[in-house]
Formats: sequence, structure tokens, C-alpha cells
Amino acid sequence: MSASRIVVLASSIAAAAAASLCCIAPVVAALLGLTSFASALALEPWRPYLLGLTGILLAAVFLLHRRIGHSSRLVLVITTLSVLGLAAFPFYSGQILHAVSAATDPQKTKQQSLSRVEFHIEGMTCESCASGLQASLGRAPGVTKAIVDYTNKKATISFDPSEQDLQGLSKLITGSGYTLKKLNN
Repeated sequence: MSASRIVVLASSIAAAAAASLCCIAPVVAALLGLTSFASALALEPWRPYLLGLTGILLAAVFLLHRRIGHSSRLVLVITTLSVLGLAAFPFYSGQILHAVSAATDPQKTKQQSLSRVEFHIEGMTCESCASGLQASLGRAPGVTKAIVDYTNKKATISFDPSEQDLQGLSKLITGSGYTLKKLNN
């Protein structure tokens, strides 16, 4: 396989990964026990362009491999499946993140004088955003339960006011790259 073919193959995978980085980063953060990666959200507006670049690069791969042997055909199939899996990651990342955060989040059962707050959150672009934010909020000190609903752009948080306050929760959400539009409690 020539060097140009390898470069195009690698570039198509890299472009697909970059296009889905805004959804991959919260999964990585949950696996590492970190809060969400707000910097990954900066790539979200570029997603359509990166997906277009991915398509162009994948088409170039097919053009470069018109007459190929069996082993090169296998590499092409593996590359194509990898690119498609990365490009579609935002559609199934929420389920992965829910499974990861459920497995890594400790259950907090303290039930004394809890406060409950509801935030309206702007800036979430996929289910992975909501799942990542929910995992981050669930790990915050004093938070006993956090539910982030992507469809309604809403976070409902139960917390112990002796350990956590509204300002701290607001700071965690805005520090993750989202905007609070309203607050109900």
C-alpha cells in the first residue's frame, strides 16, 4: 500500500474522530472520573464541515483503491467501518455514557433536608452532552441526585445545602461550557 493511500486512510479516520470529539470527550471524561471537557464543545459547530471532509477523504480512498488486492480490500472495509462508527458516535454515545456513569458513580443515599433545583440549560447538542453533565453533577460534593434531560434542556438536581449551593452548581454547569437560561427551585 502506497504512502499516499495510508495518509488518506488515516486522515479520513482522524476527520471522523474530530467531527465526533464533542461527543467522545464526555465519555472519556466519565471513564477517567473527570468533569466534562468544555473545550470539546468548541468543535461542535465544525461538525458538518468535518463530516464533509470525512466523506471526501473516504471517496478519495475508494478512488485510490479501484484495483486492489484482497488484503487491501480488508483494510478499506475496516477503515470504512471505523469512519462510519466514529461519524455516528453522537447517535449512540448517550447510551454508552449512561452505562459508564452508572457503573462508576457511587450511590449517595443521604436524605436529610435536601434542596432541589431545576436549571434550564442551553448549549447541549446531543444526548452525550446531557449524560456527561449528569455524570459531572452526580460526582459534585453534596449532590445526591442529578437528572439532565437533553430533550427538554433541563437539569434537576437534589443536593444537601450544607455541602453544596446554587452558585457552585451554576459554576459547574457553566464551567462545562453550557449556558443557564433560567432557574427554578
